[in-house]
Amino acid sequence: MDKSIQQRITLFFDNALKENDRNDLLNQVKNDPSYKKLFEKEQHMREVIKNKLKRPSVGPDLIQSIKDNFKIQ
Repeated sequence: MDKSIQQRITLFFDNALKENDRNDLLNQVKNDPSYKKLFEKEQHMREVIKNKLKRPSVGPDLIQSIKDNFKIQ
């Protein structure tokens, strides 16, 4: 598979492509089933990460500790 298409798909989901490049990629995805499969796989992976992975909660002590370490002295 073309490595550059995977890179462009990643950039697409990172909102790092210019509008013309976004449109070109979407046209390629629309017209090439293998690109569409890669696109949908990346989309699904990002949805799982965003919505379904449980992240540990962060307590107020940790937050305060981080803030204390970043105070300008």
